[in-house]
Amino acid sequence: MASSSETRSHGQDDEKPFTAPPELTELVYIIIDGNRYLRETIKNALYAYGMRNVVEVDDGIAALKVLQNTRIDVILVNYELPLMTGIDFTMRVRRCEDIPDPEILLIMLSNSSEKGKIIAARNAGVHEFLAKPFSPQTLYKHIRTNIFNPRKFLRTETYVGPDRRWENVGSPDGVERRADGDQS
Repeated sequence: MASSSETRSHGQDDEKPFTAPPELTELVYIIIDGNRYLRETIKNALYAYGMRNVVEVDDGIAALKVLQNTRIDVILVNYELPLMTGIDFTMRVRRCEDIPDPEILLIMLSNSSEKGKIIAARNAGVHEFLAKPFSPQTLYKHIRTNIFNPRKFLRTETYVGPDRRWENVGSPDGVERRADGDQS
């Protein structure tokens, strides 16, 4: 008989990791974080779902070189990095001509969920902003959502990145049923 520790999810969500579909397991991921331990933790979260094509680097300059020479599908970048910030890195990826895919899925990670950091990351062009610590399930959910439900990519004079709105869902419930026909 299995012990209770073998059958439980160790205090995490009851949802246990499973192997992700090939659309996710065949992607190549890059983790950019100056902390080797945190890179390993994030890599283990990806591995839990069968996403094993992982490149690790510790700074933005090294990551830009990898992006120029290697097919990468998903970027997981820390807000705080050696040599350049995650914001500067994101802006380079989105605007630099020598990056093969400036529309690449880019998820920013941070030790803090301060409003200013989130706004800066959004304005730099990230798809998602995740505050650490996060569960493997949370990371998987954000990757899956962005791969299977991609947002339109925008290029303007002041912004390059995914549309910050997920979806135009139309009028709020009940507007079309107003008795006087007022749609305002």
